[in-house]
Amino acid sequence: MAPPAPTVEYETETPQHETSGNGDDNGDGSGGGDNNIPAGADEPQPRPAALTFADVNGFELTIKLKRNTKLGKAMEAFAQRAEKARESLRFLFEGVRLTQDATMESMDMDDGDRVDVHHEQIGGGRVVG
Repeated sequence: MAPPAPTVEYETETPQHETSGNGDDNGDGSGGGDNNIPAGADEPQPRPAALTFADVNGFELTIKLKRNTKLGKAMEAFAQRAEKARESLRFLFEGVRLTQDATMESMDMDDGDRVDVHHEQIGGGRVVG
């Protein structure tokens, strides 16, 4: 039985809104006025989702990231943990090769999905003799 896959978490920074002491953000201390917080700021932040990256040798790495984070970060983390050059690995999700700029959102990935990692193969063509 293989040891449990390590988990790496990546989180992107979210802007913090500063407020004056009264919470109205207009700075006059009156307590009235418009709030300068952008619309939608009160909505809950998306929860990180886990993707499992697995290669053909049985090495697995589960990485938590937000749905709009570029997958290139997770690919680089997998390559480092597997001690492989990033350029020598190919990442596939449901048979489609992933690019550095792809996100979970753009690839319609769900929490717990699996990314297959293949090592670059040179040659393998048919030998005519």
